[in-house]
Amino acid sequence: MNIYPVAAAPNRGAAIALVKNTKQNTPTVLIDDREKLPLVFHRLPSKKTRLRVGDYSLLGVENFIIERKRYDDFVRSISGTRRAPFFDNLKRMRDGYSFARLIIIGSPAFKLKVHAMAKLRNKGRIHISQTCIDGTLEAIQKHFFPVVQVDTAEQAATMIEQWALDFHSHHE
Repeated sequence: MNIYPVAAAPNRGAAIALVKNTKQNTPTVLIDDREKLPLVFHRLPSKKTRLRVGDYSLLGVENFIIERKRYDDFVRSISGTRRAPFFDNLKRMRDGYSFARLIIIGSPAFKLKVHAMAKLRNKGRIHISQTCIDGTLEAIQKHFFPVVQVDTAEQAATMIEQWALDFHSHHE
């Protein structure tokens, strides 16, 4: 099994932060610095850094990774030329991390709106059936790891914080 570290070797500041957070028994959420609109965490501290895979991880933990997608971005990621890189990313997450999740943000109304727009405007936009989207979600859950769908970014942040706390408490 290959391990893909989430970040380069920690600098002295990161090591100090890890010791501080260990004493407080509070994990620090790492946010990939390429995230354009990162989630806002209220219960846990967070820090931006470059992750090799995924969007969210934990400081000092190499086997916890979360990929976050908005529903419209997920649909684009499973279509056309973006499909292969997206699935390569999922494979690296599955093979290198004991805890990996895909969290998709978008309310049911938003999902329907995105899909209707895609069908109506076939001008360089995606054209994919809801059946294909649903089948891809099922395949990811069967062959990779759990997929969780939430309505809002706030719900996604809360879910990631809970996973981080649960994982941290079981792996101290």
